[in-house]
Amino acid sequence: MNTQIETQEEPMRKTIPAAVTAALLLAGALCLNAQPFRGPAERRPMHHPSPLTMAERLIERSEDLNLSARQVEKIKVEALNLEKRRTESENRMNLIELDLKELRLNESMDYERIKSLLVRAATERAEIHIAALKTRHAVEAILTPEQRNMLKKIRSRFEPRSRPPDRRRPDRRPAPARN
Repeated sequence: MNTQIETQEEPMRKTIPAAVTAALLLAGALCLNAQPFRGPAERRPMHHPSPLTMAERLIERSEDLNLSARQVEKIKVEALNLEKRRTESENRMNLIELDLKELRLNESMDYERIKSLLVRAATERAEIHIAALKTRHAVEAILTPEQRNMLKKIRSRFEPRSRPPDRRRPDRRPAPARN
């Protein structure tokens, strides 16, 4: 009788570790696939480097670019104005989000009100995006043509020479190289 019990336990000893290993591998694969892909900025069409970051980097390289004290001050003012606008916009968007949460808690859904809040939120995002682009343009306008050329040379050192195609999305091709 002991030999019969031993023969029944032996397959179980092999099956349980194999099942646990398979479950762990499956869980790991699911966790990896659950994370959104965060590719380079070039692969995200609406993503632009922050004008605040750009302003900070210009100020850090003020000696390399031969920026005057007046130019540095103008760049700081532009960056601070954008930061104020972003903060105000984020506050308005937080209020919109709270209103949306409140509407979702109500039993009777007011779809027209929800739609108007969503349109307001989208408008806020679009306005801050436009403000960031305008700030970036204003900061670049502060520079002299020689300084802009020097900035292009500095940027070109950090840009990749060629971009491999995105294998995950065959419908997307790499952006053409900037001249």
